[in-house]
Amino acid sequence: FFVYFKVSPEHFDRPCGKSAEAKAAKLTYGKVMAAFLYQVVQNVLEFNKSFKEIAGAGKNDINLLIGCPATKKWTDVGYMLKYAQLVRQATGIQNVGIVPESRAALFSAIDSGSRIINTSKGVMVYDFGSSTADSTYMLLGRQIYEYSWDLGASLIEQQFLQMALRYAKEKDPTASAGANRDTILRSLRMAKEEYFRSGAETD
Repeated sequence: FFVYFKVSPEHFDRPCGKSAEAKAAKLTYGKVMAAFLYQVVQNVLEFNKSFKEIAGAGKNDINLLIGCPATKKWTDVGYMLKYAQLVRQATGIQNVGIVPESRAALFSAIDSGSRIINTSKGVMVYDFGSSTADSTYMLLGRQIYEYSWDLGASLIEQQFLQMALRYAKEKDPTASAGANRDTILRSLRMAKEEYFRSGAETD
């Protein structure tokens, strides 16, 4: 049972799971993600058979677009290729495109019937989160520029982690975040967001 298993491509080969079975199977985050991707695609095909285009489609007839965070850990060319390869191997679909979320938002804005957007000189989308700010500029069919900046929230989480480690080292000098660093940071982020959302303190 995995609560959170999506990691950036650089961590696909990292061991996942602490049980004897997981270790014996050499289970990695990438393998768990692949199993999830496989099941999602199988469900899409199974529950959309009423559409004749899908019912009669083979794996080579399908174009699969998957969104990813717009940070450098995902949008670096090598990482995007690694993610696309994982998707191909997991699903059998060969026509795979990885689309940063800010670019997906751009397409959504262009396609929206509620507003008219002039795309003749290109379109720019900004996505401001708590940990990163992402921007995409696209001149359709000609140019794409994408940038991502770390924001203060990510620095706050890093400081929380350093404080927690200092307290832990007072009790055990050998204490270290080690391979659990990302998991701890996610827990800190969730606690921080819950606090600012509800004002209630969490353990």
